[in-house]
Amino acid sequence: MSEYYITVDYHIVEPFRATVWKYDEGRYSSFDGFYHDSRIAGFRMTDEEYYKEIEKLAHKVLSETNHLIEAVLIHPSAASFIETCRKHNFFNIYKKFPDTDIDQIEAYRKASK
Repeated sequence: MSEYYITVDYHIVEPFRATVWKYDEGRYSSFDGFYHDSRIAGFRMTDEEYYKEIEKLAHKVLSETNHLIEAVLIHPSAASFIETCRKHNFFNIYKKFPDTDIDQIEAYRKASK
């Protein structure tokens, strides 16, 4: 059975990236995502606006696959964003993929090979 996760690469100045991952048959593969580069866009987004984009991704996954997002993986250094997500109490927040030692940085590196 497939499971879906969202990883968040959160930065203030560097681009923000949220990637949807599908876990199926022991393998993770990227499924969809959201990317915002404030330098290119010409404006910064707030934690609340980023949260809304992640919520949109979750609803898209649900409508296209009939699966809920199991969890959102966020690096602990993104404390303000983690608090925004917790305030909404919509997602489980993890530091690593369940039952693995793979964090979001390793997942990006493995998927790009």
